[in-house]
Amino acid sequence: MLKYTFETAERELKTWVDPENGSLNIQIGDETVNIPHQIGAEMIGVLRQKQTIFQEVERKKNSSWSKFMESLSGQKSDQGRYHALKDQKYKAA
Repeated sequence: MLKYTFETAERELKTWVDPENGSLNIQIGDETVNIPHQIGAEMIGVLRQKQTIFQEVERKKNSSWSKFMESLSGQKSDQGRYHALKDQKYKAA
């Protein structure tokens, strides 16, 4: 049986899958919640979709940040190689 335990300074959270019926069990402190297999599978699907969206946003954010830093440093990226742009001047707004 797969069992995961997450601890913070204040609480402990345990999760495991019931091998008999495939339901997800979550225990926080003394309380246990049983989530049926169908609902658990839907929750996992939603979490995976959100994780994919989050990863795409992070990728775009990192790409934008890299382009911004390149413009500040006066360098141009060409397939992973950087070339200095000479005689580039910036004026204060």
